[in-house]
Amino acid sequence: MSLSIGKIIGEKAIKQVSDEGLNAVIGPDNNSIAVIIRHISGNLLSRFARLPLTTDGEKPWRNRDSEFDEIKYDRFEVERMWAGGWEVVFANSEP
Repeated sequence: MSLSIGKIIGEKAIKQVSDEGLNAVIGPDNNSIAVIIRHISGNLLSRFARLPLTTDGEKPWRNRDSEFDEIKYDRFEVERMWAGGWEVVFANSEP
């Protein structure tokens, strides 16, 4: 599967969810879709932000735990986080 397919699948999934649904938490110890998107975006930024891609693991600037704070995001912000993470992947991956 190409990287662009992963991005497109995520975009289509986000479009299917209502604005309210993006921030809904369905039970204890669960995260909203918006929070999961924030975490995935943070992971993509951390893993692909620097060239050459010779290091793995968390970057010192990333505060992974804060990515799971329940913050309400509007649709624009969710889509911006998703696109931003993937932008770094595409910019720093081999063609």
